[in-house]
Order: sequence, then C-alpha cells, then structure tokens
Amino acid sequence: MKKKEILGNINGLKKSYLDELQAIFDIRSDNDTYASEEIEVILAYVSSRVNREIVVFINNNGIVEQLAVGDISSASVSEKISRGSRCLHTHPSSDGRLSAIDKNTLVKLPIIAMASIGVTNNQVVDFYGSYINKEQIVIEIGPIKSVVYTQEFMSEINKLATTTRKQELTHTESVIAVGVTTKKSKANLDELKELIETADGKCVYTLHQNREQIDNSFYVGKGKVTELAHLVSLYKADTICFDDPLTMNQIRNLQEHLDVKIVDRSTLILDIFASRAHSKDGKLQVELAQLSHMLPQLTGKGTSLSRLAGGIGTRGPGESKLETDRRHILRKINFLKKQLKEVEVRRRQLRDSRKNNDVFMIALAGYTNAGKSTLLNYITNSDVFVKDMLFATLDPSVRKLQLSKGQPVVFIDTVGFISKLPHELIEAFKSTLEEVTEADVILHVLDGSNKKMEDQREVVYEIFEQIGVKSPEILEVINKIDVIDEHCENSKERAYVSAITGEGIDELLAIITDLIGSKKSFIVNVPYNKGKLISYIHDNCDIISEKFTETKVIFNLKTSKKVIKIISNQLPANSVSSDIPL
Repeated sequence: MKKKEILGNINGLKKSYLDELQAIFDIRSDNDTYASEEIEVILAYVSSRVNREIVVFINNNGIVEQLAVGDISSASVSEKISRGSRCLHTHPSSDGRLSAIDKNTLVKLPIIAMASIGVTNNQVVDFYGSYINKEQIVIEIGPIKSVVYTQEFMSEINKLATTTRKQELTHTESVIAVGVTTKKSKANLDELKELIETADGKCVYTLHQNREQIDNSFYVGKGKVTELAHLVSLYKADTICFDDPLTMNQIRNLQEHLDVKIVDRSTLILDIFASRAHSKDGKLQVELAQLSHMLPQLTGKGTSLSRLAGGIGTRGPGESKLETDRRHILRKINFLKKQLKEVEVRRRQLRDSRKNNDVFMIALAGYTNAGKSTLLNYITNSDVFVKDMLFATLDPSVRKLQLSKGQPVVFIDTVGFISKLPHELIEAFKSTLEEVTEADVILHVLDGSNKKMEDQREVVYEIFEQIGVKSPEILEVINKIDVIDEHCENSKERAYVSAITGEGIDELLAIITDLIGSKKSFIVNVPYNKGKLISYIHDNCDIISEKFTETKVIFNLKTSKKVIKIISNQLPANSVSSDIPL
C-alpha cells in the first residue's frame, strides 16, 4: 500500500516531528469521540513545538485520510476528501475558538464537522466544534476540555451523517432551467420544469432572458452566464437544462464557465423516452433517436468526451457510448435502422390486415398529458397505464370496440406530442406515427383545463404536417370538462368529454359512428377484368344504378368513406368521382 504523505509546509521540520505526524495515519478513531486521544496528544505536542497549525481529516470509518501542516486556508489539502469526513486542526499558542475561515471551510468542503483545539506548552487548552444542521445553520459547541468529552457532540454528528447518507442514496439532481425568448421562438419554462420533474430531477430555479436571437457561443448572454455561475453555487445545482437544442460549441463553452452538467431540451426529452420505453420496438426507436442526436456532438471532439453525459440521471447511452468512436456509432445506427425497417413492415402488414377486414382505425393523438390513455381506458374498458405526468405512456396501445351499429373499430393510443419535439424522435418513431397518418379518423385530444390549450393545439397541427397527415377526418376532443366552467356545444368538428367522469362519452361515440357510418354518393368506373372488386362493390355498397359499356361497369353508388378508399386504391387515377375529397 502506498504510504500516505504529509501535505502542506513541512520545510524545516525535524525528522522526529515528521515521524510523530506520520504515525497518526496508523491510529484509528472510534466514532463515539471526535478523534482518538492519542491523535490529540501528538497534534498538541508537535504543533506547540513547531508553532504551526496542523490539520487532519478523519473519514466516517475513523481512518485519517489526510494530514497537512499549515493553517486551514493555506495548507495544501487535497480535493479527494471523502464526503462526511470530519476535520480537526490546532491553534498553537491560542485557544480553540473557531475563526471565520474555519467556518467558511466547513461550508466549502464536503465535510460533516469542523473542530479545533487550542494548544499551549505541548498541552490541549480547549476544544471547539461546529457542524451544519438540517436547516443549514452552523451549530457550534465548546469550550470542552478535550476530544475525550465529545461523545454528545459526536452523537449529533452521527445522526446527521446517517440522514445525509440516506439522502445521497436517493439523491435527486438539482436543476436550473434556462430559456430564451426571441422573435422566432418563445421560452416555455413551466413546461421545461415539468419535463425536469418527469425525469426525476428537481427544478430549483428558472432563469429567463429576452434577446433578439440566441447567442451562438453561450445560448444566453455573457452576463447571464456569470449570473448562472452564482446561481449554481447558491442552489448547489448539479445540472443546468436549456429550453432549446444546444450546439457542441455552446455546450463546451458553458461547461468551461459553469463546471456542471449541461443538457438541452432535446436531450431531456430523449432521456424521458429512454425511461418510458418498455417494448422492444420502443427501445429500438429511442436508442436510434439518442444515437442520432449524439452523433453531431462527436464531430471535432476526437476522444475528448469525458465531460459529456446523458440527461438527468444519465439514462440511455450515457458516457460509455459517448466514449466510443464515431464509426462505431454509425454502424450501430445502421443496424438499428435495419431492425426498425422490419418493425415498419410488420406494422404495415397489421394495418393492411385491418383494412382488408373493413375495420375502421381511430387514432388518439394530441399533446402529452392531455388524457388520451385515460380516454381510451374509459371508451374500451381497458387498463392502459395512466399517470398525471408528461409522456406517461410511450408504446402505442391498440384496443378493439364494437360500435352501436355493429361497426368494428380499432382505437390506437399514440405517443404524446410536445413543443420543440426533437426531429430525431420524429424520424425514429416514423413507423409508430404512421398509425396516425393511416388512421380513418383522428381524435385530436386537447386538455380543456390547460390555459395554453390553443398553443398546444397549434403545436399538434404543426407535427401533423411534419409527419404527413393528409386529410383524414379529424375530430377535436376537448377533455377534462369536469374541471372547467364554460358552456360546451358538441359538433362534427369538436366534442367535449371528461375521461374521468364519462361525461360526453356517449355523444362522442355517436359522432364517431356518424363519421364512419355515413354514406355518400360516388360514381365509380370499374374495368371488367376487376371481377373481385365488382363483387366487393355489390357486397359492401348501396348500388343506385350500374351501366355496362364495352370496357367497364359504371356504378352510381352510396357507401362510406372507408369503403370508397379501399375501392379507389385498386383503380387507376380518376376512376372515382364525388362531391367530397377522397
């Protein structure tokens, strides 16, 4: 075992004094007294002889970890002091009363207590001790004759140490949320705070800045960076989370100035998705999104990646994957894409099977935490996991229901949307989001109790556009009417319900039945070689008239939008005409 070194100013000290001090490393202290009486005797003798302060740090196992010669502010104390250690130092030719520097050291270092002994003529004069209680107040005791009489003091410290260790085992990261509002984008720190809490962090402060544009070097202005450094110290923050995606240059600059973990909104959302994905498909999609988001951060960094990490709690790929090279990550991305291609094929086959069986597909889509899963549970009497949090459910849930007119329908609960959704997620979840684009009817669920409902509505329609939602039937469902006070009038475009009390659910199902069951008139031209299709039309449509020509049959018929889609998919363009868009 490597010999422990005496730190600090040891110039001019006799070898005999150094040997005395070196012996302290072999003395173990019981935790019912602050330090061994033997340690106290050696410290008093040597400190009095050389007229210099001597500092020792004893860990919670009673072992002396460090020893330094010199006053507490100038002694070369190593940063590797175990959390929960206690410090004992000497005041030669003086009493042991703690100075302002002593108390400041107690606050700055990860120690649980600070104590000093006054020494004169090789003897201990008195003992003073201090610790910080649960209310963050410095508690002082003394004078006491020596370390022999510190049992009561140690009892209080040990209680505090036990509590501290329990807190460390269940440590919640303290996070500062930062947002910038520009002409092009608006910060939403309330939602960012919710995201932080969803990721099991604790938002201790929110900082907002109005700017013409986001700063290319620091995201916020340099003055705000200085303010952030002060806030990190004041709130003992572990992490700073920014409301917009950060560039690699911004992350590097912020870490150099703030020396804490830096994450952006995209990383945080990916972190939450990593903790929510339970199915194999969901895990593949999340990992692809995380690696795709990570890849640009590797550019130009070489192997210097040790300061990068995942989101709050560093779930998902984390440091171990960030330390791999860019080529390996590219190979992994390609492998995941191939696997997700198989997922895409499987999902498409399921959708085709439903279409061929003339089953209507109804997708529940909308902003996260709007109540989609709760609504699905009430309508279909199922037990999909629900919780009042962002992204409570990630993997899509499919439930079948027979409507009052006997029409079989399938309800598909999809992942919730959110503003500034990382594009990597949209790309990775392409096969899942196709459940929305291919649905016959979309129930756009909105949280009627949310003051920002209209803003959330706009976000969802923007994402609809991004993922290629064409023009299926979209019915807006305003949920949570049990907690809002306003008159609600149902229509073909908007329904009002409470997924908790069931209010308005019957009316909603009636509107859905009308939407998918109503028949309209169409003129359909079918070539004679489409015998199976002609048979299908006779079996599934109300035929008003049919005209036979040399090459085709011209049907004048009434049918639903669902059936006419199946027919038109098997015919050349312009074979179907009507007064409504197909």
